[in-house]
Amino acid sequence: MERKATMVTVAPAFLRVEERDGREKRLTEIPADELEELELPTGKVTINSAETRKKVPKIDLPDTGVPRLPDGRPVPRILLSLMKLVRLPGIMARSDSACVQFGTGLPEDELRYLHALVKRVLTSGKEKW
Repeated sequence: MERKATMVTVAPAFLRVEERDGREKRLTEIPADELEELELPTGKVTINSAETRKKVPKIDLPDTGVPRLPDGRPVPRILLSLMKLVRLPGIMARSDSACVQFGTGLPEDELRYLHALVKRVLTSGKEKW
C-alpha cells in the first residue's frame, strides 16, 4: 500500500511542492516574486474571524492567555474543545497562476515553525544582512 507524500522545496527564488499519491505526481512551483500570500490559518485566526453581533464593536485586547472573541467575550469552552478536534488545513501559498496547500495534519506548533522557516527562506534573497 502506497502512501501519500508531500515534498516541499524552498529557495529564495521559488517555492516548490511535489505531491505523490500512489503513481500520481503533481508538481506546483511558485516563483518568490509572484507569491502573493503565504498564510497559516491557526486557531487564533479562526477565532478572530468569527462574526459578532452587528451592534457590538470589535475591540483589540492584549493577549492575556484567555482566548477571546473579537468583541472581547471569552470563547466558550465547548468551542475550544471542538477546535482541538479539527485538523488545521495547513499552509496555503497563492499566486495569480497557482495555489498550493501543504502541511495538512501537522500540529499547530509544527505548522507555525514550518511557516516561519518558509517565510524566512523566501525573504532571505530580498533582504540585506
